[in-house]
Order: sequence, then C-alpha cells, then structure tokens
Amino acid sequence: MMSSNEQPHTPSFAPLQGAALNVNEAPEVVQNSGMPSYFADYPVKPVGLISLTKSLEQTSTSPPRRGRGFSDFGMALQYAKTVNDLLKAVYDVLEMHRTIASRREVLNRDMNIFNILMYPQRSPTYRRAKEMDNMPLLIDAVLAGRSSDPDTPSTPRGLMIDFDHSALLGHAKANPRIHDAIRRELKHRIGTPTYIARAVTIATFPCKLEHLYYLRMPTLDGKAKELYTQAYGQMRYDQYTDDLEGPTRHGGLPRRDKLKDLQKIAKTMPVFHRWEYDAESVFWTMYAALLRAQPRNAEEVPDVVVSLNLKTVWGRLKAHTIPDAPGELASYNDSRQHLLGFDEDQFAAAFHPTMRDVAILLQRIAEQVSPTYALMDPPPPFEDHLHEAMQRLILEYLVDHEQSPIPLVPGVLRSVEIDLKNDSRGLGTHESPLQDLTVEANTGSKRPREENDSFTRRVLPKREARSPSRRRCPHSQRVVPG
Repeated sequence: MMSSNEQPHTPSFAPLQGAALNVNEAPEVVQNSGMPSYFADYPVKPVGLISLTKSLEQTSTSPPRRGRGFSDFGMALQYAKTVNDLLKAVYDVLEMHRTIASRREVLNRDMNIFNILMYPQRSPTYRRAKEMDNMPLLIDAVLAGRSSDPDTPSTPRGLMIDFDHSALLGHAKANPRIHDAIRRELKHRIGTPTYIARAVTIATFPCKLEHLYYLRMPTLDGKAKELYTQAYGQMRYDQYTDDLEGPTRHGGLPRRDKLKDLQKIAKTMPVFHRWEYDAESVFWTMYAALLRAQPRNAEEVPDVVVSLNLKTVWGRLKAHTIPDAPGELASYNDSRQHLLGFDEDQFAAAFHPTMRDVAILLQRIAEQVSPTYALMDPPPPFEDHLHEAMQRLILEYLVDHEQSPIPLVPGVLRSVEIDLKNDSRGLGTHESPLQDLTVEANTGSKRPREENDSFTRRVLPKREARSPSRRRCPHSQRVVPG
C-alpha cells in the first residue's frame, strides 16, 4: 500500500506471479525451483502444492516472466472489487496457511501485503501438476453450503506466495521441550516492519495489562453456524469453542500471577516463531488493505477529522520499526499496539462511513489478536486457534453481508500523506544476534517492494530455552491446494 505521493512499483499494479511447486519430488528439485536452501538440506516431507514468488522484471504491458515449475497468478489486495472479495481471500489464505503448517509442517513467517494475492488464476501448465487429495474446504464452498467432498475440490479466493523465509517445523511440535527440536530458523526474528507480529519484533513476549485481557473463542449462531458445521463438522467447532461457564480462553488458562511476577516469567520463556504470529501478520495486512480501500460511488467526506484519523492510523502502521540493539529494545514501544485497544467508534473513525461494519469486524478481530497467548498456562492446545477465531468472525460478516457487498474502486487507494523520509529506522535487510551489534547483509528477498515495506529483518534471539507442549490441530490430515 502506498502513500499518495509515492510512485508505484510496476509489479504492485500488475498480476503477480508465483510458481506452484510440487514438493513431492526429490530435494534437488526443491532447490532448483527456488526454495530456500535449508529446505533441501533436511529430509524433505511432501508439502503438496505451494506458491513461490519469482523475480519480476516487467512493465505493466509485458507478460510476467516464468520461472521453473508451474505458475499461478493473482492480483494485489488493492485490486479488490468488493470488501467481500477481499475478506474471502483472507479467509482462504488463513485456511491454507494452517493446513500447510499442520499437514506439511511449513511456516511462512513473513505474511504481509505483498505475499497475499486474490483472484488467483491457474497457469495453462497446471495440468502437468498432480492434483492434491483432501483439499481444505474454502470459503466459496462453505457459503454454498457444501460439505467436504474429495471429488469436488474447492476453488481458492486467495493465493499465498513467497516462501523465501519460510521454515520447516520439523520435530518442534513433537517435543518442543527438547532444545534441539526447535529448528534454528524458528528462532530467527523475521518479518516486514508494518506487518510483523509484536512478539517477533521484540523477540520476547509482550506483557502489560493490555496483553493479558483474554476473550473466549468467538461463537457462531444461525446461518453462520449451520454453514460452518455443514462444511467442517460439529467436532471441529466444539474442539475450539470455550465453555461459556468455564475458565478457558481459546482452550488455554490465563495465569493468576501478579503482573510483575508474570513479567519476570515472560523473560525466561523460550521465543520462537509460532503459528499465531503469522495469523497476526495477516490481521495487520487486512487492516492496512481495508483502511486504504476506496468505496465505489461513495460520497466524499469533507470532514477534516476523518482525514486526520486516517492519517494517524496509517502513520502508526507505517512508522513501526524493528529494534536492533539491546538499547533500542529497552526503550522500544510498538506504534501499533494502541490501535488494538480501539473501541468500535475509534476504529470506525478512520474509515469511510459506508465501511463502519468493516471497522467493527476489524475491532472484534483485534480483540482476539491483542492478547499474549503464550503466557497462558497451559496455552491454547491447538496452534491454529487464532486462525480459527479470525475465520469465524470473517465468516459471520460474510453471511450477514452476503446480499450487500460494499463495492470498491480497484487499484485506487484513499489518499493519505505520511512523510517518513527523515526516519531511517526500519530500513535495510540484515541479520544480527540481539547480543551483538554486527550487521550482515541478507539477500533472501527477491522482489521489489515499496520504500517503507521492502525491508525484511532477521535477528537471532539471545534466549534459547524450553517451550510448552502443543497438540496438532484437529483437521491436520488436510492437504493444501495449489
């Protein structure tokens, strides 16, 4: 997403290309197809069909360059035709992400507005790829009232691309209490500043009062619940749902320790990239995309207050940086945390009046994203619990607004001016241990991005300790579609 005075990179406004790779092949095929080298260094488990970004050197009128493998295409989120279309893409990406992590044990770790596409199209060469069995049921099938049918695969609304910084989960789920079981890649701090999860940013667990307010898993009723249970079954619904009279939140138990004691505990706990951190990055992505979306045929709102609110919120998102040195960590304050505490009216204040229900949806999701679930004892039993919460709320919105989608102007963003030219924080792609100030170049990123989002940082946390045991999510036998 860009400020009004920035010149767009051509790839952001042209169909983006991904290569759908069948990783059931030998490790050398994985390496030759542009996967990160550590995918080939370890025994490779079948990952099904996933998408990888290739370098783009093109103009808006030239065809995308094709890399090795099979190619899928999609459009940037700013090209959404309706709010419903954008939310459907996010829903499907969440479902595919949790399926890849649970079934294929691959974690993306860098979910951002450049890696989530919509309106995906199959390449003409797709017929050469092996169709996956037991694909997850995606949003169009859910809304149509379908149940899981292996003979009728779902058509995705969203597309995940760019696994440049992804990592194999390996045996981390099997026995994460063993120090060596957690792969080194999962202990790296990695992400794009605007969209990186808060805990990953500081390589520790946020532990203030606002991080300890836990809500129960959202419940569904009426048509939304009927469609959900018809698609996924009552068992999946019940496994994630908290007892309304019970003490659990997302299946975990909040600690009763005093805040100061809990802050000491947080400093001793192991830090590694969790599934929920990618889900949080998806939230920041959808927030940014919807915030700048321009409703079609909407009356202009001359109110200076609305423009000021938009500028303030967008400024907080774009101003977020990743601290490097221990001194920066000590004084660090996440510029986005304040946004998670907004009430419905505060969320809506930055949106066009026709988007009020969208703002309320974001506020409800923010309440689920805000807590530090890793500090619960025990933590949520299913690692994709935040995916589930976000998808339930999105499904509820789509059911309620199925007949009244908000039309958008594809490719047009609401105007906002943010001057970050004099702020050099967050610039540069590098890797360094937290206990060391040495900076090393990292050439992992392969695609051009806009100025303030093009930098992906990787920092190895100093602490390496034990982590609580987690269970595989209940629908872990699913396989991700291409």
